[in-house]
Amino acid sequence: MHLTLGDRRLSEKIYVESLDETYQHGFGILIYKIIAGYILSDLAIGQAIQQMRVLIDVRKPLFAVSVHLNPPAPPIKMKDYAHLQERKDGIHIIIHDETYAAELLKVLWNNFGKNNVTQIDRWETVIPPNLITVDKLQNMTVADPREKMMEKILDAITRIIPEGFRIEYLLPEASGMTIITSENPIQRDWIEIVKAALAQPPKPLPPESLEEVKREPKRKFEELYKPWKKSVMI
Repeated sequence: MHLTLGDRRLSEKIYVESLDETYQHGFGILIYKIIAGYILSDLAIGQAIQQMRVLIDVRKPLFAVSVHLNPPAPPIKMKDYAHLQERKDGIHIIIHDETYAAELLKVLWNNFGKNNVTQIDRWETVIPPNLITVDKLQNMTVADPREKMMEKILDAITRIIPEGFRIEYLLPEASGMTIITSENPIQRDWIEIVKAALAQPPKPLPPESLEEVKREPKRKFEELYKPWKKSVMI
């Protein structure tokens, strides 16, 4: 495995920590630093993330992902995304890219009904006259980038969480979220352990240990992705 310069900048936002003092820098902990970095890079959401912390206890087993987001972009208004033309047959809504095309159509359907929305082609849509003024339509919200970004964040967390860890506990936060998972029922004291760990500054992994991991791509699947399966040997 090899990290590019761009990935390295993203990697600086990611902290992976062991909650078990006896297994601080094991291979199973280190590899999740690499895994999380590749997933965030693949989904192109690194700029939205201020910090990600992954907390692992291989003995319980317990796996938590906490994400803090940068301030979100403001909602996209109709005037920001589309050009409006008032004609005899109604208001023509013209777009030049399809980034929020699906959201735009859904907003129009919800506000004016499907029967009152006519798509001339993929770029131009018409609503009848007298349903709304152009001024009011211009200020209608088409999409909220934060909602789409949160979907991507949840996708990233789902990919990072180990397979088989289905029992989840969500800690919502104003600037992000923390998800606690396990193969076993989550105990109340585990939640408090995670909260206490997150209240402390993150602990960076030794760079030399990460370099060693990146030089050893051929490891058994369980050792790469399921370090808790080997915890009895620790």
